Amino acid sequence: PAPDSDSLVVDLGRQLLEIIAEEERLVAPYYRLVRFSYPPDVAARLEALAQRQATLRQQIAALPVTTTAGLRTKAGVVMLWLAPDGDALVDNDDPDAQLAWSLCRDLLGGGA
Repeated sequence: PAPDSDSLVVDLGRQLLEIIAEEERLVAPYYRLVRFSYPPDVAARLEALAQRQATLRQQIAALPVTTTAGLRTKAGVVMLWLAPDGDALVDNDDPDAQLAWSLCRDLLGGGA
């Protein structure tokens, strides 16, 4: 039988985090370099990972969830979009982004 939407969203969220971790590992050697080009194999892999991330986000967005686990997974994905580097919002002057961040933070239990 097909998994329910919530467990599928949780699995897709796990896959997304694994891809982001792989991406971080690939770019880490280049963090301190001022001028560089990724080697062709690294550039190709980064492009494939970016495409897979976009597909996973679309799949997660399309699936309805009803459980706490499903809601928390979606909130985590939104937070990655709003602040990919951690706690600093990409657009701190956007009240809609601040509201979305606040809602996700509250769903994940990190209320201020």
